[in-house]
Amino acid sequence: MIIWGIIAIAILIVVHEAGHFAAAKALGVGVEAFSVGFGPILLRKKIGETEYRISLIPLGGYVKLVGENDETETGTETDQKINSFSEKPVWKRAAIVSAGPITNLLIAVVFFIMSSWIGVTTLSSQIGKVLKGSPAYVAGIKKGDSIVSINGSSVKTFRKMASIMKKSPGKRLRVVVNRDRGSKTIFVVPELKQMKNIFGEKVAAGFIGVMPSGEKTLLRYSFFSGIKNGVYQSYRITYLTAESFVKLVSGKMSAKQLGGPIMIIKLAGEEANAGLGVFLFFLAIIGINLGILNLLPIPILDGGHLFFFAIEAVRGKKLSDKVVSISQQVGMSLLILLMVFATYNDLARFFPHISSTVSSLFHK
Repeated sequence: MIIWGIIAIAILIVVHEAGHFAAAKALGVGVEAFSVGFGPILLRKKIGETEYRISLIPLGGYVKLVGENDETETGTETDQKINSFSEKPVWKRAAIVSAGPITNLLIAVVFFIMSSWIGVTTLSSQIGKVLKGSPAYVAGIKKGDSIVSINGSSVKTFRKMASIMKKSPGKRLRVVVNRDRGSKTIFVVPELKQMKNIFGEKVAAGFIGVMPSGEKTLLRYSFFSGIKNGVYQSYRITYLTAESFVKLVSGKMSAKQLGGPIMIIKLAGEEANAGLGVFLFFLAIIGINLGILNLLPIPILDGGHLFFFAIEAVRGKKLSDKVVSISQQVGMSLLILLMVFATYNDLARFFPHISSTVSSLFHK
């Protein structure tokens, strides 16, 4: 489990840094070093101007650009000015900085498409339990029925069936089920009911009162359908992730839902055990989260640099080193606090006895 979690984090952060690396090379900025991992360097090989490194801690990587921190660089003064990040126009610097999170978002599309082609194991549309007195019970849906279609739309998974029902309160739906090796047509009207969405908010949705049987099915797409599904999933998850950040900041969603590295490692191990398709789907979701997180206007993150570049473009000159330095220190402090809080949430989820002990220390 831990190994798969490390692999997941390493892949996504190295992809992120590779985006910065490729953009820097394309826009004429020198790259002094590209490291897979960070910390003590285990192996190094210099090719051209760039030293490629493998470092001890495999949780990511980094690129070191010429002139990134206005430090003294190797080479002649003319070379430094031509290849220096700090000497490039603001739009080029912005493009290099934004390339990291954009690469995370783009690679998520690739992962979603690959996942669609390989296939994802998910709950089938077979019914496991029908609540007494529910719309499904009244309509005649029984335990063991497998829903084949709803109003002519093919249904293979429990998730799709539930999604259609939620969107159709009060509507008379034509449901075709497989029962005893034959098919049967049933008409059901979802009842309007208050439910909680993925953000914990109460919403009105259609409800028929059925539970999944637990039977699994492999959902796999053809070549072109897989591409279409991959693009759609990328849009859907990006939208939901951005909405989650907005709701967190506005206080409409509980901060207790934040997850940290322990959750990523645990989930990565579980998804890897469920198959390559599911693991790639998980990687895509985390990649989108990483991309959007890095675009937030917090100093030290890519979004913070982009915010500074926007101010520079308006002012016509760079912010002072002192302002940037103080802002980055504040940003780093915020990130550390966020990481500590997310890790505490992880402990509360997976190791409640530890979180209780930690909590008691602060209340003595």
